[in-house]
Parts: sequence; C-alpha cells; structure tokens
Amino acid sequence: QIQNLEILEEFKEYSIATSQNELENPFICFKRWLDEAKKRDIKNYNAGSFATVNKKGHPDSRQMVMKDVDEKKGTIVFYTNGNSAMGDELDNNPYIAVNVYWPELDRSIRINGQVEYVSEKESDEYWISRNLDAQVSASVSQQGSLMTSKEEFAKKLEAAKEKAVKEGGVQRPPHWRGYRIFAHRIELWAEGSEESRTHNRMQWDRDISRKGSSISEVSGFNLGDWNFKLLQP
Repeated sequence: QIQNLEILEEFKEYSIATSQNELENPFICFKRWLDEAKKRDIKNYNAGSFATVNKKGHPDSRQMVMKDVDEKKGTIVFYTNGNSAMGDELDNNPYIAVNVYWPELDRSIRINGQVEYVSEKESDEYWISRNLDAQVSASVSQQGSLMTSKEEFAKKLEAAKEKAVKEGGVQRPPHWRGYRIFAHRIELWAEGSEESRTHNRMQWDRDISRKGSSISEVSGFNLGDWNFKLLQP
C-alpha cells in the first residue's frame, strides 16, 4: 500500500493512475483519458490502430473506431464487415492489438486481447443508430475487394439509397457485425522528457480464458484481477 501511494504521487503530474481505483483497474484511467480527448474536441479521438495476423503469420493493421469501452469488464467494442480481411483474420486468430495515440495530450495506450462477436441484438441496435448513408455504404461495399470502376460503384450506392429511402432503411447484412475485445494487457504511456526520451509507462496484465469454443459464441471470458508494473522508457 505504501508503494502504491508513492507510485500515485510520482505519476500524478502525468495523469496516470491518479487513484487507488485506477491502480486496480486501468480501464478507469483509459476511460478518463478518452473522455478528456473528447472534451478537447480532438478529431477521431476514439480511433486507433487495430492489428491482427493473417494465416501466414503476417501482421496487418488499420484505423478503427472504438464504439464502447466497458470499465468494469475491461472491454472495447468495434464494428466492421466480417467478410473483410480483418474479419477473416479474426475468425482464424482471435488475438488483437490496439494502439491509440493523442499527440495533443502527449498520451498513448496499447492494448492486447482476444475478441468475440457481440450479440445479434447489439449489432442490430448499433446498425439502426447509424445514418442512412452509412448503412447504404456498408451494405453495398464488399470491403477491401477490387474496385473496377469508381463510377459503377457510385451508381450502386445511388440505386441502393433510392431503394432504402422507399423502404425506410436498410437491413443489417448478416456479415456486418460488432466485435468485443477482452483485454489481457494494457499499457498507459505519457510523454516525459523530450531531450532524454524518459517517458512514463505503466503496464497492467490479467489472466483471461474464453468460456466458449469460438469467437462466434457470445459466451464471454473468465476474467482475473489486474496486476500493474512500471516499465523502463
């Protein structure tokens, strides 16, 4: 406990783990940083680089938007086309790495974990909340596939939107869904001295184990307690 108090005081000026609760649960600090980035009107404040691995073991990354961060469970939800390269990679290897960087705040977050699908109900609810243009685009696009003509694709979008307007919306394609990341590691980073590059790093780890047998089973994970440590720059 004494050591914890010393750490809290040492990292106070960098806004890392400013309370005992944040030492015990880093997602409380993560959510606070996310809220602060939003209040600063930082563009794409809730976006980050999401990395997966293909069948050959080659890493692949892309920018994604975080739609829900659950402090209690230590999870992040994002949505995408399940038929995309990312969806295929996650079906074959459920491990994922996320990096979020806010240069305006001199802060960064790294997360490692495993994914599972969100429920059909949750995917439907988010789909309905999207504007019509976003629904049309997601329903027409075969994400990541070859585009032979931008003009032809634009015509498909236009036709699909006319149909959607007449029918009052677009039904969510079954392959377009949400994924929930269950984190087993998270690192909070805050810039220190620019001259010596002595930045401030704290890392938390916990044990997690999948309750189901695949990512399509919405069964959740058994979650252990978080344990933190300090990392050298």
